[in-house]
Amino acid sequence: MIACDECGQSVDGDAHETVTGRRLCNGCWTRFQGTAASLVSGGGATDAIATAGWLERLRRLRGR
Repeated sequence: MIACDECGQSVDGDAHETVTGRRLCNGCWTRFQGTAASLVSGGGATDAIATAGWLERLRRLRGR
């Protein structure tokens, strides 16, 4: 069992690893993906935060 490098939550099984080697839990991974997607598509920091929240809510509603 490891701890998420972002929030410190215990992760059972495999953690998601970023390019820089950070290990993230599912929730932090979802926020990371949303933020990265927005920044790569040309959005600013505000858009990135909004996109991360949107993706997190969508995944929660879909049960993933």
